[in-house]
Amino acid sequence: MNAIVKTLTDHPHLELFMYIKHQTHPKDKTHFRLEHQQKMISKRAAAIIEFLKGQGIDPSRVKWDFHPDKFSLPGTDVNEHIFEIRNNKKQ
Repeated sequence: MNAIVKTLTDHPHLELFMYIKHQTHPKDKTHFRLEHQQKMISKRAAAIIEFLKGQGIDPSRVKWDFHPDKFSLPGTDVNEHIFEIRNNKKQ
C-alpha cells in the first residue's frame, strides 16, 4: 500500500481502481448470500479508502468494484484485492 500511496501522491492526475474479492468459508451459513458478500466487500472498500484518505489521498480519486472475472487467474486468493492505477489526465 505504501507504493500505491507514493504513486498517487507523486502523480495527482492518477486514480486508483480496486477490484475487491471476499469469500467466506464454504461452511459459513452466509457463504451463498449475495447481500452478505456485497456488505463485506463494501466494508473492505471503505476501510481501504479510509486508509488512503488518512495518507492524504482524496477519496474521489479511488473507485472500486467487485468483478469476478478479475479473480479467475491462477493463484488468486479467496480474499484478494487487485489494484489498477489509471491515468485520467485530460489531454
